[in-house]
Amino acid sequence: MKPTVMPVLSGKNRLKIALLLEEHGLLTPTELARLLHCTQGHVSNDLTRMRSHGLVAASAEGIHTRYRLLETAAGRIDAAVRNYNTEETIIDDELLRCLIEKRTASKGPAPGMPEPAGNQQRRSAPHIFKPSIIHSLDQPTTSANFSS
Repeated sequence: MKPTVMPVLSGKNRLKIALLLEEHGLLTPTELARLLHCTQGHVSNDLTRMRSHGLVAASAEGIHTRYRLLETAAGRIDAAVRNYNTEETIIDDELLRCLIEKRTASKGPAPGMPEPAGNQQRRSAPHIFKPSIIHSLDQPTTSANFSS
């Protein structure tokens, strides 16, 4: 299995293209574009990328080019999806716990959620302006009011 299968299929429509080709056989870029409600140019770009990674093959039929999913590609896609969680996204549970604790400590709990146990932080009071810099509405504002 080539390790590049998942990144190739990560495009917006590439996995859908692979599924359509697997289910319906030979399809043109125009047919795929109509099925996916996107432009033929986007589909052609996706097919070119998929072809360069050995997932699809093209065959000319008159003025049309039809694409099909290669038999080996279907197996590679299935294997990549089955092995994705175990091989490519191993999560360090301890690191994940630390990141969640750090986020909670810096932002506080989500609205309506209680503060986590052992994380009772003293929240700073809102800043209170000194009376010397607060001007009453009846005083004219001059440069003398702003002297330091």
